Amino acid sequence: KVVQLYVLCLLLFVVNALIEHKAPGEITLDCLEGLVWFQSGGAPQAMRAGDFVHLAAGAPHSLRAEEDASLLLTLCLVRP
Repeated sequence: KVVQLYVLCLLLFVVNALIEHKAPGEITLDCLEGLVWFQSGGAPQAMRAGDFVHLAAGAPHSLRAEEDASLLLTLCLVRP
């Protein structure tokens, strides 16, 4: 962790979900293992190992684990 960049390993277990929320900065989400359903705006999309998404700051999104999963999350906060 540095002042503007956070890197987290996110673990989701079967049927766990993160309800729709917004991040205060740009994020990337890289699925390391398992299967999660990711939704931002349109229809949900499956994320499996190797799948990667980038979201602008403030973009609403949600996740639901179909299988136990681990994801690498990066959050970039820009200070004025």
